[in-house]
Amino acid sequence: MPILWDIGLCVVSGFFLSSLKPLFKNTIATKLKNRRLYLIGLLFTLFVNLLISVWCWIEVDPNWLVLYWFDPQIIASAVWVIYALFPLYYTIAYWINLRLIRNDKSRYSLLIVASGWSIFTILVYPDFITLFKGNDVATLSVDYPAQLIFFLTSYPPKNALWILPFNYGFFFFVFYILVTGMIFLIEYMAIQIARKDFYKIPSETPSRLLLFLTNIFMDLSNKLIIRKSKKDYRFRQFVKNFEAKIQFSTKDDYIYKFLVFDGKGGITYAKGKLDNPDATLMYRSVRDLFIVLKNFGDVYEAMLENRFELFGNLNILFKYQFLTNCFNPKAKKMPGLKQKILADLPAK
Repeated sequence: MPILWDIGLCVVSGFFLSSLKPLFKNTIATKLKNRRLYLIGLLFTLFVNLLISVWCWIEVDPNWLVLYWFDPQIIASAVWVIYALFPLYYTIAYWINLRLIRNDKSRYSLLIVASGWSIFTILVYPDFITLFKGNDVATLSVDYPAQLIFFLTSYPPKNALWILPFNYGFFFFVFYILVTGMIFLIEYMAIQIARKDFYKIPSETPSRLLLFLTNIFMDLSNKLIIRKSKKDYRFRQFVKNFEAKIQFSTKDDYIYKFLVFDGKGGITYAKGKLDNPDATLMYRSVRDLFIVLKNFGDVYEAMLENRFELFGNLNILFKYQFLTNCFNPKAKKMPGLKQKILADLPAK
């Protein structure tokens, strides 16, 4: 890809990846580690710029590296030095934005660099989407005509990449779609961060993504109880003696769901409110419920962190916790007890 555009990608990637930690923390209550984010961004930058850009410069169209503005031989071996410094460009951008975030001055930083990169892309767009234009030196011994990268009709008759069996036409069509999508995604997230200032303390109103994920995780957690009861006879025997109506809700009224155990092995899970439930778990917010569900519904930990209020029978709460712990890989409380109880139940 064009060398100046590649440098811009390094800078934008640094700002974008360093923005993800506070963004995830304040929108979907998920903590990400800076070290992992940094390495992911670095690997992405090296892959796109070194593998794809250098490959295109050497194998496909030497002039595309400099957007046909001048002979690529002018920069000659200096291009290798420029590309070798790409990790440094990314690291500096990541570090700068990290400092801005810590000083509460990063609300518009990603928007500024992403917009600058997008504007540059628009300015060079005609040359950016054209391959083989101005090929004074024949590529692969054939002087191919100038063509749009998303509509190639004449190109070298071999695989585009040595690691994938794609021809040049298919590869550059996918390449165009992915690059366009990446630019729009980064620009959209930069605008949202600037508008709502996601770096500050989370708002009381949950994001649509957080609400969606919470509902998905809650359905998955409770449906696992039903699924295990149908497949595991010993588990079903244990559920047979359990008769209870459990209401799940949040104080902000975004979620109302319930579980009903009929005492005969049947389990009903649905959305809505129960009349006279035996136990009600009232979570402080959707965010608190999501944090609990990430730990597979561990109510012990939730009680210690004061994430919900219990109304009704405490015994039902502990019974429900036992059921969820039967498939909770993070459960550390009484690790052998549940297995012993199930093992003592009579086999069919």
